[in-house]
Amino acid sequence: MIRTGLIVSTPFECAGVLTAITHKQIRSIAEVNFISGRLSAKNRDEPVTICISGVGKTNAARAATLLIEHYRPARLILFGVGGAYPSSDLGIGDIVVADRESYGDEGLRMNNGFRDMADLGLPLFLSRGKTFHNSFPLSVPKKLRQRCRAGGFVTVSACTGTLAEGLRMERRWSAVCENMEGAAVAHIGRAHGVVLTEIRSISNIIEDRSGAPLNKADLQQAASAMQHFFLDAWRKNVFS
Repeated sequence: MIRTGLIVSTPFECAGVLTAITHKQIRSIAEVNFISGRLSAKNRDEPVTICISGVGKTNAARAATLLIEHYRPARLILFGVGGAYPSSDLGIGDIVVADRESYGDEGLRMNNGFRDMADLGLPLFLSRGKTFHNSFPLSVPKKLRQRCRAGGFVTVSACTGTLAEGLRMERRWSAVCENMEGAAVAHIGRAHGVVLTEIRSISNIIEDRSGAPLNKADLQQAASAMQHFFLDAWRKNVFS
């Protein structure tokens, strides 16, 4: 059993963290690589396992399930980059922590709007008398909340590529940013009784897009800022 399991969707989002992990051992399970080792912090040298899940909800859910079943972490930390909603006042490289994650696509789309799973009377998860439709609360340690902004995150299958839809999404879910993995990891964590903390750095502001890939320099800036923040917070026991 390890205390902390780390999840990230792509290699460029965790290269610096991998460098900081010592005594590394790599294990592949069902085509997912898990890197175990030790990550030093103030007054402790803690065993961790990190997995690079791949992009999207299915990959994230698969990786989280394998990580929990094979390594038995006491907690999960998901980190990476995300897109900020237009009214969030977040900029490239800003750090934000999720106080809840919502599935943004699960529901019914109609000409006159969107109906979520609660509207349809179809919960996505039932646990000990609690009903979860689209949203799952996340763990935000007190020290972490003092170091960065907290807000709602939305997990989507297709990134939002218009300003109008970005404004609708942020209002619908009372959210500050979106990503493609978080709600699935929160869902799996809840099913297994493992708490999740999710932090992201802003790589783009949602706007009308041409279909071109995101700016590589902005992506790299966000990924670097995220890893610098994570390692500094880890060393100062901010996640405890």
